[in-house]
Amino acid sequence: MAARRLVIVMLVLLAISTIGAALIPPPGDDESGTSDDPGQATRDPQPPAEEKEPAESEPKLVAAEIVVSGMPPKTIALAPGDQLRLLVTAPFGDDIVIPAFGLTETVSESGPARFDLFIDRAGTFEVRTLSSDRLVGRIQARAASRISANGASRPVQTSKEAAP
Repeated sequence: MAARRLVIVMLVLLAISTIGAALIPPPGDDESGTSDDPGQATRDPQPPAEEKEPAESEPKLVAAEIVVSGMPPKTIALAPGDQLRLLVTAPFGDDIVIPAFGLTETVSESGPARFDLFIDRAGTFEVRTLSSDRLVGRIQARAASRISANGASRPVQTSKEAAP
């Protein structure tokens, strides 16, 4: 008989705690607009801050692809501080290297070589095949350039240039 009463008490406590947990908002969640200040409860909650687009001088994520072919090597223009997500595709299998960053990835007919790197300095960095030592592309990082939508680099207007 005592065990039955104990089970009933435990079930009642479980039901009360479940209802209480459902009704009490989690800590840090202040969407209801309630607070200790009675004048603040009637105000509308502040709208979320709008996301700003990155300024020209802020680092960007640049996605690019190099196709190994008989064409001249492709040049990818960006600025130091940008992040480059590079795919290198080829109709044959080989290792693709970026010696300046010490990176090597394998490319094959069925899958590209993928590089995800942070450009930490200005300069021109070669992208080559390992077996045939063939130049397939260049990564060109210049301090005063940004990549435009069509892939061409354009200078960033500095405060000295902006002055009339």
